[in-house]
This record gives sequence, C-alpha cells and structure tokens, in this order.
Amino acid sequence: MISSFEIRRKVFHVCLGLILSCGLYFGYFNWILIGVVTLLGGGVVLLTLHTRLPFISWFLENFERPQYIKSFPGRGIFFFFLSATLVSLLFSLDIAVASILILTFGDSAAHLVGAGLGRRRNPLSIGPVRMFEGLIAGIVCGMFAALLVVPFWLAFFGSLCALIVESIAIRIGGVQIDDNLLIPLIAGAVMSWMAFALF
Repeated sequence: MISSFEIRRKVFHVCLGLILSCGLYFGYFNWILIGVVTLLGGGVVLLTLHTRLPFISWFLENFERPQYIKSFPGRGIFFFFLSATLVSLLFSLDIAVASILILTFGDSAAHLVGAGLGRRRNPLSIGPVRMFEGLIAGIVCGMFAALLVVPFWLAFFGSLCALIVESIAIRIGGVQIDDNLLIPLIAGAVMSWMAFALF
C-alpha cells in the first residue's frame, strides 16, 4: 500500500517538474538560473542540519524521507534541480524538457503504481524491491509526457531506457545514484543520440 506521505511527495514532485519544464520551454528559466537556485538551495537546506529555519525546516519535516533528515535534507529536490541544470546545459531545449517530463511523470507513476498495485517483482531490480507493474506504468506515463515536445520514437525510447536503467538501482562506490539525477540524464542522452542518428 502506498502511504499518504508518499502520495504527498509525488504530488510535489509532479508540481516541481511541471514548473521546471514549463519554465524552460517558455524561456522563463535557463541552465544558469536553475544552477544558481540549485547551489543556493543546497546551501540553505544544509543549514537545517545545524539550525531550524522558518518554513524550510517545516517543509523538510513534512516532505523529506526520515532517513535523509539527519544526513542529506532536501536530497530529492537538490538532485531534481541539478539534473534540470545539466540537461538544459547539455541537450537541446525540446530534449531537455522531455527529459524532465519523463522524470516528472515516469518516476512518479512507477513508484505509485509499483507500491500500490504491484504484484510481480521487476526481474531487472538488483537493489531495493521494485515492481514490474511500476516499471510499465513509468515507461508509458513518461512516454506520453515526453510526446508533448518530442516525436514518438524519441519519447518511447527515452522513457524506456531511462526507466529500465533506473529500475536496476545503479550504485557507485556503494552509493545509489539518485533517480532524480539518473532518469533525465539517461533519457536525454538516448533521445539526443536517436535524434542525431535518425533525423
């Protein structure tokens, strides 16, 4: 069963993704602005390790997973902004926006459907238990979201590859790479390669 806490987190995840993707697409944001916000925001949330900050501490207590409160508060938001900075710097506008949309909707659907409706373990999962139904839901939702800005084949393979790689739970030096960083970079790299090869 999916908890109300996780639903609340995913609603915020979708809202944040929509703000970043729309801001980029319509020219309100660029990689420099998002990068500055990433650095400043990272510094602010790290202060919460030592002192309580109005609103920021309340927000983290209500939206952050307990295991990160004492070690890396705001981890998910930080990596979301970092990935948005990197994809908007490295890839074309349409592919950058599509990558963020795949993270926004694909990751949310994979988690909610996997936790709420999942019955079969994802055979690719070698880390935490992930459900096959969640993987399929994530691929489909990520693809349809990306279709708003890129052609079908880019949306499909970008979402497919990103969600499959994410489901494996890649680790470097024993530390798992955060989904919010991994998914957009994989999706953007795949779509960029395909756009170069096919178009």
